Amino acid sequence: MEYRVYSTRWAFITITSINVFSVVFMTYCYAGINDVITAYFQTTPFLIDLLATWAIFMTAVGLVVLALFKDSFGLRNQVLSTIVCTIIGSIVGAIGFSNRKWFYIVLSGQTFFGISSAIIFIIQIVLPANWFPVHETATVIGVFWASWSLGQAAAAGILPFVIGSLDATEAEFTFLKVKWTFLIVNGGIAFLHVLTGILSWYYLADHPPSSPSASQQYILERNTNQKPSITELLISNIKLILKIHRNREYILITLAHCLSTSVVVLTKILVASVFLDTFSNITDDDVAWIRLIGLLASAPASVVIGKITDETKKFKELTLTAHICLTIAGAGIVVGHRYKNFVCLAVLYPVTMVFGMFSKVTITELMIETTYPTNKIILMASQYFVIDVGTSVFTSITRYTLQTFGVLAAVSILLATCAISVLLLVAVRPHYKRLNMDMAEELEDETQTLLQEGQY
Repeated sequence: MEYRVYSTRWAFITITSINVFSVVFMTYCYAGINDVITAYFQTTPFLIDLLATWAIFMTAVGLVVLALFKDSFGLRNQVLSTIVCTIIGSIVGAIGFSNRKWFYIVLSGQTFFGISSAIIFIIQIVLPANWFPVHETATVIGVFWASWSLGQAAAAGILPFVIGSLDATEAEFTFLKVKWTFLIVNGGIAFLHVLTGILSWYYLADHPPSSPSASQQYILERNTNQKPSITELLISNIKLILKIHRNREYILITLAHCLSTSVVVLTKILVASVFLDTFSNITDDDVAWIRLIGLLASAPASVVIGKITDETKKFKELTLTAHICLTIAGAGIVVGHRYKNFVCLAVLYPVTMVFGMFSKVTITELMIETTYPTNKIILMASQYFVIDVGTSVFTSITRYTLQTFGVLAAVSILLATCAISVLLLVAVRPHYKRLNMDMAEELEDETQTLLQEGQY
C-alpha cells in the first residue's frame, strides 16, 4: 500500500507550537517574579506558587476526562478546544490583573490554561501520528518540547526584566507596570489565538486523505470498524485505562518519568528560592539569567535529539543516557550547594534542564513503541496524569523540605529520584512493536516491487 505525507502538516505544527508556547508562558511566568506578584496581590509566596501548580493540577484532571471520552474528541476538535481555552484564560487573567484584590480571578484563569495544557499533551502524540511518517514523529515531538522550552524561556527572560525587582521606594510604579504588562500580554495572546483559531477552523482535519504509515493505517482501520454506543465506549475506555496500568513497560517508564519531574520542580519552579537561600548576595535577575540560558539551550536540543531518535531508533539507550546524565548532574548540584560554588551551579542547572528535555522527547517515543498498539490518547493521558500529579506533589514536598530542612535536603531529592529512575529504565524491555510493523510493511512493499520487476 502507498502512504503519502502532506506539506500542510508543518503549518499545523506551527499553529500548535504557538499554542504550546503561550500556555507554557502563562503557566510559568510567575515563578521568576514571585516576590513582586506576592506584593501586588498582597498575599503569600505559596499562593503565587499555586498559579503554576493549580494549572498543572487542572492539566491532570483534564487528562482523565480526555482519556474517558477520547472517541468523541478528534484532532481538529482538540486543537480548536485548546485555542478556545487559551483565549478564555487570557481574558480572565487580564480581568484579574486589573484589580489588586482579584487574585482568585487570575487563579481561575489558570484553570483554562491547565485544561489547554492537557489537550496539548494529547495533540503532541495524535498530530504526528495522524499526519507524519514514522521517521519524523520523534522530530515533531522534539518541536513540541522546543516550543515548551521557548515558552518557559520567555517566562524566565521577559517579565523579570520588564517588571524588575520590587523597590519599596517605587512600589506604586512597579505595581502599575505589573498591571499593564499582564493586560498587554494576556490581550496579545488572546488576539493571536483568535487568528490561529480561524485558520484551524477552515484548514485543519483529523486525518489526511492517505495515512502516512502502516502502523497508523492499522490503528485507523481498527477504530473505523468499531462503532459502539457512548456507554459502551465509556466502559471500554475505563477497561483500557485499567489494562494499560497493568502493562509492565508502562509502569516502569511512567514511574521513571514521574521521578524525573523533580528536575522541573527544582530547575524551573523553585530555582529562585534555592539559589537565594544558598547565596545571600545575588538577585532574582541573576537567577533569571541561569534559567533563561538553560531553557534557550533546551529548545534546539529538543529538536536535535528528536532527529537523532528518528535516525537511530535507540529509544531505550537514549532515554537511559539522559537519566544517567541527570543523576550525575544532580550529584554535582548537591556538591555545588554544599560548598556554595555559584559558577558550578550556574553551569549545572542549565545542563540539567537540557538533559531533562532530552528525556522528555525520548521517553515519549519509548513509551509508544513498547506499548503499541495501545490507544495513544489513553496512553498519554494516563501517563501525564501521573506526571502532573507527581509534579504538584514534588513541588509541595520540595518547598516543605527547603523551608524545614534547608537547601541541601531539598536538592538531594533531585539526586535520589533521578538515580531511582535509572534503575527503573534498565528494567524496561526494548520491544519496539510499532517500528517492527512499519519495517515489515516496507520489506513487503520492496519484495512486491522486485517480484513485479522480475528481480526476485
